[in-house]
Amino acid sequence: MKINLEDFQKLKKIFKSPAMVQVFRWSKCVHSKVVWICILQVTMVLCSLALTLVTKELIDAAVSSRPDGLWKFGIALLLLMLAEIAISYISSLVRVHASANLQRSLQGTLIRDILTKEYASLKTYHSGELVNRVFSDAGTVRGGVLGILPSILSIMVSFIGAAAILIALDWRFVLLLAVAGVIGIIIVLLFRRPMKDRYKRMHEAEDKLHAVIQESFGNIRLIKASLSEGRIMRQIDSRQETMEKEQIRQGKFSAIMNNSMGVMFDFSWLFCMLWGCAAIFRGELTYGSLAAMIQLIGRVQGPIASAVGIATEVYGVTAAAERLMALTDLPSETTGETLKDFDEINVDHVTFRYDDGMDDVLRDISCKIQKGEFVALTGTSGGGKSSLFQLLLGIYNPTSGKVAYRTGSMETPACRETRSLFAYVPQGNTLFSGTLRENLTMFTDDATDAEIDQALRTACIDDMAAEIGLDVELGERGVGISEGQAQRVAVARALLTRAPILLLDESTSALDEDTEARMLQNISAMREKTCLIVTHRRAALSICDYQLHLKEGRMEKRAALASDKEELCITTELQK
Repeated sequence: MKINLEDFQKLKKIFKSPAMVQVFRWSKCVHSKVVWICILQVTMVLCSLALTLVTKELIDAAVSSRPDGLWKFGIALLLLMLAEIAISYISSLVRVHASANLQRSLQGTLIRDILTKEYASLKTYHSGELVNRVFSDAGTVRGGVLGILPSILSIMVSFIGAAAILIALDWRFVLLLAVAGVIGIIIVLLFRRPMKDRYKRMHEAEDKLHAVIQESFGNIRLIKASLSEGRIMRQIDSRQETMEKEQIRQGKFSAIMNNSMGVMFDFSWLFCMLWGCAAIFRGELTYGSLAAMIQLIGRVQGPIASAVGIATEVYGVTAAAERLMALTDLPSETTGETLKDFDEINVDHVTFRYDDGMDDVLRDISCKIQKGEFVALTGTSGGGKSSLFQLLLGIYNPTSGKVAYRTGSMETPACRETRSLFAYVPQGNTLFSGTLRENLTMFTDDATDAEIDQALRTACIDDMAAEIGLDVELGERGVGISEGQAQRVAVARALLTRAPILLLDESTSALDEDTEARMLQNISAMREKTCLIVTHRRAALSICDYQLHLKEGRMEKRAALASDKEELCITTELQK
């Protein structure tokens, strides 16, 4: 590897890179605390240098049998040590407060930012990877913000101060300092790129490991039921092996750096000791001066070693910031005034596919749904029912055509602002850990007890709520109640949002037909509600105004209860 001026320029540009500029913005909340940490760190370095000089004078006073010097410099030594202890304590307190403040601010900023991104661009990241970046990479950035600048300032002061004192004791130490400084810079430049690359590879391996562990813990009942513990452990072992290899590579790299610096330091110390002893032998140096020189050599070596450590930290922070910026730079959803009401849903010649190169999920479908209508969405699995819901919510945009909401003469395309019209109950269990009351009021802040009771009755879950109480703790994904009960709680939660449109995406699949029919009958009695429900049960269809049947991406409007021939056709498709 060659060292040239371009390496120095690249090292300089790192601090002006977009990643470091973004780190500066993220850390605005602790800038004043970082300044105080810098002041305290520099003060500690000055006290330490003064301690070295006082130690020199104290030893010389002892050797020359000067009692007044012993008292004077002994007291000075004690005061400096007490000052160092006090400054260290205050610095630790400031650092703890700054660390907690920055962690809360940075993680909050990242989470808010991620939640505003377009789902289509965000879905390429595994949830475990997102969690790892918010915690691990944000922690690296936090450590860099609180450590890099104070360390650089204290290193500069320590190096300059120690070098000045050494030169004052013997100017020939300039040669030693120059050689040590050049070697330190060369080591930093040589290991610049490998440090950053290894950091990224190690954290990419960590992302994948977190992803498989999170999925395994989230599906632990399924794993047990299928006796797949061994298979899952083989997957985890494979990811752990990759992670282990990257950690060992990083460790070998660090060992090379540390040993290189260690060899240089050992020879520097040996040179200083031999030089000093020879000077004492010639009567050119006092014992106190030799003791000071040995301490000061350590203070010169320390900054050089720390410079390598800081370089490692800078590259780590840069890599972590770039990984976080990959998330924050994703396209954001547009924001504006939320839509409060509507008269008609207009789906006009919509064609949709998830990604370029994939088949169309929906093909030139059109429909108009009036306010207050109760509509069933039917069709074979994979026919596009859930995709249509995603388009209605504005989570995805149509490939062609439009989805819009008419209010009077004004039409608003489906987007983030129109989601206020919807209460959405997706497939699967969507409950969170916490009390039953917390789950019910998760999406509304001002639900009264009367409204909660009404929602529970409408969702046919009031008997269970009365039996176990609203303050009972539920586990992750509603562990503690059945799937059918969890679905009805999710429907009650949706009703409490007071949204005018209710989307039920197979969210009654775990209910028996009678309970489903009763619940839907209760919802249909709420004339201010517009409801779209994915269902195939005859009892549920009888409550609907009509059905929209999707097959192979095409839409057909049918009567609420299809003819026997049509019903048989639907049943045959489902059986296939």
